Amino acid sequence: MNTSRKPKYRRSGDWRRSACALLREAPRPGSALTGRQRTYLRWYYVEGLNQREIAARAGRHLSNVSRCLARGERHLVRALEERGEGAPETDAEA
Repeated sequence: MNTSRKPKYRRSGDWRRSACALLREAPRPGSALTGRQRTYLRWYYVEGLNQREIAARAGRHLSNVSRCLARGERHLVRALEERGEGAPETDAEA
C-alpha cells in the first residue's frame, strides 16, 4: 500500500496542460472542487509551487495541504475525464 502523500499524477505532458487550462477557467456551478482545493491545485500545477511552499503561503500545516491536494486531484481527474481529456499517466504505467 502506498502511504506517501505525494501527488499521484505526473505534472507533465498533455494532461498537465489540460489541468492547467481547467484550473485557469472560472469555477463552474456545481464544481466538486472547493475554493481551497482549486487555489492549492492552481498554485501547484500552474505556478509550480511545491507542497511546502503552498503550506507556507497559505499558513497551513503541510499535512493539511497534502490531503487537500490529493482530494482535489481526484476531483480534477474526474472533471478532465468528463471533458474527454482522458486519464493521466500514473507512475505505475511509466
